[in-house]
Order: sequence, then C-alpha cells, then structure tokens
Amino acid sequence: MENKGVDRQHHEIIDSLKRILKERKITYKKLSATIGLSESSIKKIFSGGGCAFEKILAICSAAEMTLKDVIEFGEANKKTDIYPFTREQEEFFTENFEYYIFFI
Repeated sequence: MENKGVDRQHHEIIDSLKRILKERKITYKKLSATIGLSESSIKKIFSGGGCAFEKILAICSAAEMTLKDVIEFGEANKKTDIYPFTREQEEFFTENFEYYIFFI
C-alpha cells in the first residue's frame, strides 16, 4: 500500500535538492564523485526513482546543508500563486485594479 503523503514529501525534498544543486552549480557528475554513486544512479534519484534515506542525507551534505535546511528552503520557495503573472502584468494590475476582477 502506497503512502501518498510520504511520496509527496519525498518529491518535495528531491525537488528542493534539484533547485539547491542548480543554484550552487553542483552537477550530477560532481555530486556523483562527491558521494560515491554513479552518475546514472544520481539521475535515477532525481527523476523520481526511490532512494534510501542515507542517500538523501549524503546529497544534503554534498550541498553543505542539513535535511532541515533543505526542507526549510522548499517551504520558503513553494509556489503559492494560483495565477502567476509576469512583472509587466503585475504592474498593469496594480495600476488598473478594475481589470483584475476577470482573474478572480
């Protein structure tokens, strides 16, 4: 029996780690060398394949973060916008609020 809550949390942690690695310019190749897994194993982890908790901790360590840091990063960077607007659109709606009613 699958636990959807655990699957969702696992996906959120992996997604946060992807963004952190990208921001820190840590490639899968570099990560592979750092934590001792093959590059293909790293790719499987980040493409939705399951992995042991120890591997997640090793990836966190390679990014110089704790698991708590990664979770907090994910929480701080969650997309909460239902209708994400470009900067120009936001400026337009700020100046012309009466048009915003069409998007509610």
